[in-house]
Amino acid sequence: MSPTPVPDQLISIKNQSSDDAKDLVPLTNFTNNASTINTGDPKKVTTHSAGPALPSWVLEEREAARIAHRRRILQERAVRIHQPRATSISVDVSALSHQVEERCRKEEEERRKDVEYSRLALTQDRAGLLLQHQENKDRENKRQQLVRFWREEQQPDRRREYDLNCHEHITSTLYKLSFDGEDLGMPERLKQQKRETKAWLEQQQEEKRQHSLREKEKNRMEELKQMNIVEKARELAKADEECRKALELAHFQYNKLL
Repeated sequence: MSPTPVPDQLISIKNQSSDDAKDLVPLTNFTNNASTINTGDPKKVTTHSAGPALPSWVLEEREAARIAHRRRILQERAVRIHQPRATSISVDVSALSHQVEERCRKEEEERRKDVEYSRLALTQDRAGLLLQHQENKDRENKRQQLVRFWREEQQPDRRREYDLNCHEHITSTLYKLSFDGEDLGMPERLKQQKRETKAWLEQQQEEKRQHSLREKEKNRMEELKQMNIVEKARELAKADEECRKALELAHFQYNKLL
């Protein structure tokens, strides 16, 4: 909410125009024969007769002095205008109080609306939860009733195609029929074939086991034979070394005796 604008007449600034007007010095345009003073009104121009013309350097000094004096006056005036102590602003207290009351009233109204909305939302949430719970309960009851109906009223033996899918009924004595050319001894023959196959497999396994044992025994004997050969070769090498040493010793002694 934007604040209520304050009337322009309530803001007053101290008028410094009277003091500034006192400090202003009218500019004088010098000529060779007369001097004209500009008073600010174009209809009122005062002309004074003057004496002989002044030198140019005098006119320049006076003009520079007037410019400096006016510049100083304008600077002082600007300082007075922008000085906080020289400016006073009045405030409409009643209008501001009315604005504050209006804002507080609107904030209170907003808070009341928020509280009402929260209470309404909470009530609706509770009602929604109750409805959801009741709906779930009804759905579960319907499911249980349907399952109970299936279990009690839709038994397999009450179906129309039960006799077509019941294997016990098909294999009963009422349906054991024999036809010409039918192999009645087929079950017994199949059992005999299974027994023969089992015996043959057991025989094959036993033969394989015996063959494995024979191979292991053969390998063991080969290893023993190889070990004996190595041992004999080691003994022969040792005996040969001893004989060579004895022969060398005999040669050494014989040569020594000579």
